[in-house]
Amino acid sequence: MNEKNNEYYQYFNNLIKRKTGIVFRENKKDIFLSKIRKRVENLNLINFNEYKTYIKTNPKEIIDLINYITINKTDFFREKKHFLFLKNELIKISKSSNFKKEILFWCAASSTGQEPYSIFITANEILGNYNIPYRILATDIDTNVLTKAHQGYYTHNIIKDIPEKLIPKYFDKKHNLYYIKDLAKKKVTFKRLNLNSKLNFPITKKYDFIFCRNVLIYFEDKTIIKLVNRFVEHLKLGGYLIISHTEYLPEIPKNLKQIKSSIFKKI
Repeated sequence: MNEKNNEYYQYFNNLIKRKTGIVFRENKKDIFLSKIRKRVENLNLINFNEYKTYIKTNPKEIIDLINYITINKTDFFREKKHFLFLKNELIKISKSSNFKKEILFWCAASSTGQEPYSIFITANEILGNYNIPYRILATDIDTNVLTKAHQGYYTHNIIKDIPEKLIPKYFDKKHNLYYIKDLAKKKVTFKRLNLNSKLNFPITKKYDFIFCRNVLIYFEDKTIIKLVNRFVEHLKLGGYLIISHTEYLPEIPKNLKQIKSSIFKKI
């Protein structure tokens, strides 16, 4: 990479880091710049320098840039052990005779909806049978994927990991697409959220389960520590924080106990 390209890498990487906390590592800078180059071409601009000027004169462009460069790889029931754990915990709740409260879930990185809808299917299969109320908040920084998630339709290839018997129960097939049923849209609320926002964190409730998977890998350790402490604040006592099997916490808060390799309980 020539010196000029390295300068642009540093500039745009620092810009996105300030806004979101996301950091693109040195080994990803070629991919990172190629994505920005495509954005420059889509705007019919000449080069990176012209794009820098464009961002300064069009503040909303930073949201489009974040949408453009964020990675949104996701699947239904990804990391299946987490959903088995969730199922078992919900069964325990359902069998508790004195449990009458609403169960709250927060999916902190919803992407195109597969994760929050997987939580919904798991929850509805257990809690729905016992008439236990529940709600799911699904957030993401990318407005484009939030729109797709709210629309909630997928190809057969995308829903292949859902147990076959559950597909007609939770999806309507139209023109070779599978549309999530209205019950899911009543239970799942999608909102845009920058997890690294320096403003007052706009989450007020306390949750029984917080899923934040395949997100922490994009943050520096100090950002992860700050974010995990925020999650703990918004967990109910006895609630669970679930991260990806490929992630780690550089520092575990005193009131958070690790019970499995990627599952933590507030104590």
